[in-house]
Amino acid sequence: MPVGVTTFIAKHLAGGTRFRTGGSTLCSKRGLAFGRRADHLVQQHIRGRRLGQQSPAHTAARRFFAALSAQGVTATTAQVSVVMPSLNLRAVADAVGTDTAGNEVVLELKTTQATLAEHARTYYLNCKNRPTLRCDLPNCLYWRHQLQCGFAMLARKATRGLVVVVCTDGAKTYPVEPAACEKARFVGAVEAPADIYAPTLKWPAAADGTLTKALARRGYSRILGHNPTIVQGRHGNAVVLLIRKPKTYARSRASKGHRALARALTTTRPSTAGLLVWLSAAGTWRTETVVPRTPPVL
Repeated sequence: MPVGVTTFIAKHLAGGTRFRTGGSTLCSKRGLAFGRRADHLVQQHIRGRRLGQQSPAHTAARRFFAALSAQGVTATTAQVSVVMPSLNLRAVADAVGTDTAGNEVVLELKTTQATLAEHARTYYLNCKNRPTLRCDLPNCLYWRHQLQCGFAMLARKATRGLVVVVCTDGAKTYPVEPAACEKARFVGAVEAPADIYAPTLKWPAAADGTLTKALARRGYSRILGHNPTIVQGRHGNAVVLLIRKPKTYARSRASKGHRALARALTTTRPSTAGLLVWLSAAGTWRTETVVPRTPPVL
């Protein structure tokens, strides 16, 4: 089953580290419960039910629609599921709407217990445990929200997206930046086929510095993601399978499995090579290209 994009961001791009900035003392559990109530009211209103006046959640929903109106956007559909099998990722967009020019707009609703001033102070603060995501973007709430909405835009081929943050005294809208819609930001969630026996090593492995240098010598200077590891270089991208090669490897089941796995992982990634990388008895990293990179069809 495809991985949810929120889980992918938290566990893969952020390495599973707890997100904390030290900039807020608000209760996350209470905020999550409030956000779910407001989100439910937004769904009901899009489906034709009028908003009442009886709770702060109703007020938050009204602020969401007022913010959309100020941007010339009308929400037309709630809870839109999107999936990209090639990335093994899925998501549910809070809503999809249209602007005055008739363009589709993907909408992401976020609520906070903070005021607009407090929100502005903390929204761009990087995580203290991990300041940068594996996709080379800052690990802050702003970019996490951008990526959530950006993935839905990518899946729907939409040209416009809005993140709406509803605070206790107003709402703020953030257009989704092109950097959040790049496919390369979401590489790494493709799982190994269950029927292939191909044990691989976890990344980073021992002597990670020398491993990075060994890949650089092959022309791969940037790591885009892990599980599986995807590297980028001057000639294109490659899937890297980090393996162990005992003396009996050539006639082992794992030997065939690693090649089958490399083929499976590159099938859904056009113009991507498949590499086996292992540590030799002499302590140096060795590489073997088992799936050559095919030039893109023009």
